[in-house]
Amino acid sequence: MNLEGIGAIAAAAVACTAVPASIYVGRRQAEAALRGAEATYQGGLAQAESAYAAALDAVRAETEAADRHWLRGLRRDAYAAFLLASHTLTEQAQSYNVAPASAEASALVSQFSAELRGAETSLRGAYLITALEGGEALEAISFRVMQATIAFGRLHERGAMLDQAWANLTALSTRPTEESIRRHATRLLTSLAYLTMAVLECYPDRELRLPVPDMPESITEAVRNCQTDFLNLQGVISEEDRRLLLEIQYRGFIRERNEYTDTRADLDTAHDEFITAVRSELARI
Repeated sequence: MNLEGIGAIAAAAVACTAVPASIYVGRRQAEAALRGAEATYQGGLAQAESAYAAALDAVRAETEAADRHWLRGLRRDAYAAFLLASHTLTEQAQSYNVAPASAEASALVSQFSAELRGAETSLRGAYLITALEGGEALEAISFRVMQATIAFGRLHERGAMLDQAWANLTALSTRPTEESIRRHATRLLTSLAYLTMAVLECYPDRELRLPVPDMPESITEAVRNCQTDFLNLQGVISEEDRRLLLEIQYRGFIRERNEYTDTRADLDTAHDEFITAVRSELARI
């Protein structure tokens, strides 16, 4: 074989080995490109997941903030409504003005009592909402506010009855006509005044609920005199007014009693504690 033949064979051999080499190189380049694309994909996916998580956290934070704002507003309105109901009842309790003795006077007292019952119903309803919205501690304080408010209203209701009974008797003692009634009413006023003095002499603080079976003789005698004068006005003074007038002498007018002072103090204290507790709770929301 000549040299030209040998060269041709060698060239053919080199060409045969170059083809697989190029295929190998191409495969490696393709694999590298795929790995690069995978890395890019994974990086993009991680970035997308991170962005999604951040967006989700932001939405969740906004939702929670909106929920807290809504809850704070809801509870604030409930607590404000409860305080308003307590204030309304208190104001109504103190609003009664003694009416001149007349056929309508007792109707006015009854109307006053009905208004207080309506205010009590509103207060109880507001308390139930407060008890549901607030915690255990706030529920206990609001219950004390409700109790003290109702007790305060009931005392003023009783006071209105006592004041009206006294106004009725005073009107009888100054009635321009019917001299007999005027005289008996004046005597009854005097007898009641002596009864008051006898009670205060034996029970200065009037803490004991009178009458009692073993009353001192001075009180018993004053009571007998009052009963005689009541009999002289039988049919003119009602049995209810008679009991109310005697209660005044035994225990004094409502505002003079320790019970009234203590109830007023309890109400003020409960109000202050409730407001402090509400501020603390709303600040935590």
